Amino acid sequence: MAEGRTPPLVDPRAFMGVSSYGFPISEPIVTTIDRHVPAPVEPLPDAWWSDTATFMRDVEQLIMSEVADAYRTASQAEFVSRPDWQNYVRMLTPPSCARCAILAGRIYRDLEAFQRHPGCDCVMIPVQNWEQAHDEGLAASFQQAFEDGNVRGLSKADARAIRDGADPTRVVNAYRGTGVPGVTTAYRTDLFGRTVKATHDAATKRSAWRKANPTRLVRLRPESIYEFASDHDDAVRLLRLYGYIT
Repeated sequence: MAEGRTPPLVDPRAFMGVSSYGFPISEPIVTTIDRHVPAPVEPLPDAWWSDTATFMRDVEQLIMSEVADAYRTASQAEFVSRPDWQNYVRMLTPPSCARCAILAGRIYRDLEAFQRHPGCDCVMIPVQNWEQAHDEGLAASFQQAFEDGNVRGLSKADARAIRDGADPTRVVNAYRGTGVPGVTTAYRTDLFGRTVKATHDAATKRSAWRKANPTRLVRLRPESIYEFASDHDDAVRLLRLYGYIT
């Protein structure tokens, strides 16, 4: 326990053995197994699943996700039981995906749960404000995680754009999901006879970028920007033109 912190009021053991949906933890484990192959009535032969690597990956992801959910649920119960704690800071468990990394160090109100993707292992630490989070070394940053090689899911062009000064949030958002499973804002299209990678993010008619560039047909992603750029200076110019550098 950190020096100066009061003992917890919530017993974390109360959250053991229960899934994030409130069922016994055995239920999602059995569901994960049945997704690969229904359990036969007769005794199971050796290696009865068809793809060992995929099976073990799914089971490991489930276990890690449930452990993280149990921690977060216990933490939220602790926040509610202590009215003197008003906020919490979002912390990474590196390595982390790019979407989580750009939210590192964000302050939330005690009952404001942050959105998580399957397998998200971000944690919440109670703080009064950002100043306390900073003083206690809890205000992690995307840039630090990026420099340490702890950000997953970035393409080579994404990482290059960030190193060239692009805003990480704008780079990541150019590929984020739209809320529909499997659908993102990124897409391929033909532009003057060439196939380019573009994004719908920040490209709608109400967006600041679109208002500043009403005649541009698409908003290019970093991959196409570096493909078209003649040199480094030209790449930086295009990153600024397409709204990745302010």
